[in-house]
Parts: sequence; structure tokens; C-alpha cells
Amino acid sequence: MFAIACRYHGAQLLSASAREFGMDWSQDVKRNQRFCCGLLLVVLLGSSNVSRADSFQYSSFSATNEQFIQITSPINAAGGMGQIVVQGSGPNSGQTLLAWCLDIYHSDVSSGIYNISPLTTAGSGGLNPPLTTNQISEIGSLMLHGNALIATSSNTDLSAANQLAIWLVEYGSAFQYTGVTTSVTNLALTLISFVDSPSGQWYCSDCRVNLFSEANVQTLGTGFEAPLPGALPLFGSGLVALGLLGLRKKRPRRTALAG
Repeated sequence: MFAIACRYHGAQLLSASAREFGMDWSQDVKRNQRFCCGLLLVVLLGSSNVSRADSFQYSSFSATNEQFIQITSPINAAGGMGQIVVQGSGPNSGQTLLAWCLDIYHSDVSSGIYNISPLTTAGSGGLNPPLTTNQISEIGSLMLHGNALIATSSNTDLSAANQLAIWLVEYGSAFQYTGVTTSVTNLALTLISFVDSPSGQWYCSDCRVNLFSEANVQTLGTGFEAPLPGALPLFGSGLVALGLLGLRKKRPRRTALAG
């Protein structure tokens, strides 16, 4: 529940900053508060199940509000960009994966089986660059908050802008492109400013990424927030403390009955 509150809070913060670009999402966020939290609960549970598996079988995919981009460096390639919605099949039937591209050197295929592994400083494989831990955290945060905001916003630039922001963080100054509207580029830069410093509204030093990879197929990623190391032990201590308080309350009652 804490993760859900943080993600929804991030959506509220973005609505204020987005007004600089003529976009007011505050009403969308307020109107969809219950829907957003309910959806994020489903996504959180689904992501938790996927993260414990080592593969994900799928039968189709689509892109949310996909927009065109011509990449000129580090590779010359043209295509669409946006949040990728992958439909599970076989053992993953009924599951939907909300993912983002971390590999501009390969294309998607209509069906297959992804292997799941954590994104490390080695990068997303192949010709893709190595990453710092800060880059991984920034990418993970963009994935998390991007999914949450897309679920509540009617802005059709958001999906493409979030994917562009992820690529700019992943590839750095080597990433060059044309064919993208000014509004998408400006929004992507705004989203990056939310994650690239401790003062950023989406800053998340504990955010991580799961890789979904398959031979000769585009590698995708999903973001998640790593649990705090001391959370479970503290929770256990709380249970023990409550148990002791219960015993202290019950013992006098049993003594009175004996007397």
C-alpha cells in the first residue's frame, strides 16, 4: 500500500509541473483517484508474481498512443515509441505486462517466451551500453510512474514522451533522433528532471528494473521499487510486541477466573 500511495502522489505532483506545457491533469487525477489506486494494486500484485518467475510467455503486443521517431544515432532506425502492452499466453494467460523498450537494436515479434532477469550495470545486453546504478534507478522510476500516470491521464503525448525519456537516460548523449514533436520532447525532458536528482518529484533511489529478453528480439523492461531491507524484521518485531501486550492483558483475566 505504501508503494501505491507513492506512485499516486507522483501523479499529483506531475499535474502541477505539467501546467507549464499547457497540460492540466489535476482534474483527471482527482476524478480517477479510486480507479488509479485499484488498478495499481492489480499491477503491483501482477508485477510481484512476474518478478518471482523466470520466464513470461506471450502471444501479442500493442503500444499505447504510439508516436513516430527516426533514430539517427547510435543506430539508424525508424519506428514507433510508447508503452508496450504484452498479452500473456500459456502459463501466463490472463496476465498483461506493461513494459518499455530498452533495446533499439532489435524489433518485437508477435509471440514467444521472455526470460526474466534483473537489469544490472552491464546494461540490457548486446550493443546496448553499460549503465550506472543511478541510471537504473532513474529508468525504473520512469517506468513505474509513467505507468501510473498513463492510467489516469488523457494526454496522448505521455506514453511516447516517457519512452523517449527512458532512451535518453539509457543511451545518454549518443542518442540522437528526428521526427518527434516539440511537445513530446519537452515533456520527456520534464519527466527526466523528475528523476535525475534527490530533489526530483519522482526520485527513487530504490527503483530497479526487470529485463524481459529473448534471443534476437527487442529487450523490454518493467520497473519496481525494491523493498526496504529492514521492513520485514520490523514487521515481525511488531507482531511479537502485540502478542506480548495481548498476553499481559489476558493473564490477569485467567488469574481472576482461577480465584
